[in-house]
Amino acid sequence: MIIILFSGLYLAQVISNHYFFRTYAFDYALHNNAIWDFSHFRVNPNPIMTPPLKTFFQVHLSYTLIFILPLYWLLNPIAGTYTLLIIEVLFIILGGIGCYKFIKYLTNDYKLALLALFHYFILQGHFASLSSDYNDAIMGSAIITWFIYFFIKNKFVLSSLAFLFVLLSKENMSVWLVFVTVVLIIWQFKNRKARYFAGIYIVIAIAYFIIAMTVMIPYYEDPAFPYWGFHYRSFGETPKEVFKYFLAHPIEVFFKLFYNHNGHKLGNWVKAEYYYYFLICGGWLLFRRPVILLAILPMLAQKMLMDYPSRWSLGAYHSVEIESIYTLSVFYALSKIKNLESKYIIGLVITILCTHATIYGTGAERKYWHHEIKENVFSPKMYRSDLNIKEIRNALKMVPDDAGVCATNTITPHLAYRSKIYVFPEIRDAEYIVLLDDGNPYPLKMDRFEELKTDYLDSHEWETIYNKYQLTIFRKIP
Repeated sequence: MIIILFSGLYLAQVISNHYFFRTYAFDYALHNNAIWDFSHFRVNPNPIMTPPLKTFFQVHLSYTLIFILPLYWLLNPIAGTYTLLIIEVLFIILGGIGCYKFIKYLTNDYKLALLALFHYFILQGHFASLSSDYNDAIMGSAIITWFIYFFIKNKFVLSSLAFLFVLLSKENMSVWLVFVTVVLIIWQFKNRKARYFAGIYIVIAIAYFIIAMTVMIPYYEDPAFPYWGFHYRSFGETPKEVFKYFLAHPIEVFFKLFYNHNGHKLGNWVKAEYYYYFLICGGWLLFRRPVILLAILPMLAQKMLMDYPSRWSLGAYHSVEIESIYTLSVFYALSKIKNLESKYIIGLVITILCTHATIYGTGAERKYWHHEIKENVFSPKMYRSDLNIKEIRNALKMVPDDAGVCATNTITPHLAYRSKIYVFPEIRDAEYIVLLDDGNPYPLKMDRFEELKTDYLDSHEWETIYNKYQLTIFRKIP
């Protein structure tokens, strides 16, 4: 019942956001175009960015889209451009089930495991992650619970498969896996076979990180688009410089986890808000079993030491790795309380507090980096729009499936299954221009968008074939 409930909530969130034109070019259209390309056994330049990416792997070193192609082929004929969102929800559900199975195996307590399952699903971070459309980190993070579960059950073939999926989902996962595996060694120290496999995992993770940073990322990198995953210029201009800084100033770096370390004008109290949520949802229990903090610390550092305050916040997918292991860690610590009644009471209280924090945190009350209409699944605002959705969707059928298209930010995800799809105002060799005047003309400012739209309405090179309900479609005159 819990799985059905949250599957419904998550699907309602992602489907509503896409249906009401709230998914974006540089998030969802980018990935939709990439998986469409991969599904045709091609690795073409990705046209969404300007200039086009030489390859999708310039964004991040992630092979997740390739791994999930069988699911894509199965669902896409029915779900169309919603497919990746549905698969993403499926993976979050799988992550919750992995957490449930871990706690059930650890405690043999069905009730506590069910409470953990609910706690996992109600975490605000999952709703925040889904509000950011699709991200490979969400997919990889969800499988970490299965890696841990299979490992402690000595199912090393399955744990190895889960390990590889997480490792190859994003370049930063290798560092995280080292720390998670160290925790597993401590838990299973008396198990010689477990130590053997854990040692192999650590060696592979470290080797992959070195190869990724020194060979693979430079190979894919374009001088016009330097490596996107580096956001630590408060500590150095290169990953090597940052690493040296961390080694030279470990205490200073530790304290910078907790305050506005680069003095950004929008950064005050952002970290405090995040830690408040972290603690009231059960994070304080981790100090009863501090070894588990080793599995969280690298991703907490990755988040809190970045250059941008938006990354420190509760918003988007920037906490997803922590969220994916958070419930497992909290309930692991909770399971070590010997008094059964105290265990249940504390578990129930932190789950109630977590539920309250999520309702509050997804609502209008949250202060920092918050898109309520995309995140608050409990609000009626999510399920309505001022746009005439039916008419707009019918009008989009006027654009041929194989035509080159330049479209505005929120239209591109719906038209991304083609070789030529560009974000307005990058016309290039497009045959159609599709403009939705929904108040979100990014990357343009509104006045510039209106100016360009007027130019095309007056143009002798383009004919207006549709201009109603805030949607305008131009066709190139031969």
